[in-house]
Amino acid sequence: MPKDKARESDVTSVANQGIHYCNQMFRLERAWEYLSAEERYEKRQSELKPLLEKFSDWCSKKSISVLPSSKLGTAFQYCIKHMDKFMNVLKDGRLELSNNRAERAVKEIVMGRKNWLFSQSSTGAKSMAIIMSILETAKQNGLDQFKYINYLLDKLPNELSLSDNQRLEAYLPWAENVKLHCK
Repeated sequence: MPKDKARESDVTSVANQGIHYCNQMFRLERAWEYLSAEERYEKRQSELKPLLEKFSDWCSKKSISVLPSSKLGTAFQYCIKHMDKFMNVLKDGRLELSNNRAERAVKEIVMGRKNWLFSQSSTGAKSMAIIMSILETAKQNGLDQFKYINYLLDKLPNELSLSDNQRLEAYLPWAENVKLHCK
């Protein structure tokens, strides 16, 4: 087959059509990267939402023409099954289209898993997961992790009750007092 014909069939292949949709969505998100959350929300409503809806319809229509057990069929079934979750990005301008940042945040945990084999009980493993979640959340909110843990260990034991959600919210990494003490 001549190279031009091969390229032409690649461009029109179902897989490449799907990649094209994804590239369009990520191109829009990159263009809106420096907008405020409110402006990004508005852009998503006017431009990304119709594209996501078109992609969803396309997935539903194309999925019936591929073998369900093929890689493409599996990809279509995944998209169709999780489309409502993909649409969540339309609800808030602060959300991200990709989960790459979350994946990078847990990479340290995955890489260190063998080092944490001391968690020989489910309680130990759960404790480790809680600690790592606290540390990663602090890091994502621009806090010094060491200062944040020290702050929590210093302040929380002095609270009368830890069952009061409103009182505990004052210790979350985005609380102004926490930012003041833990940057």
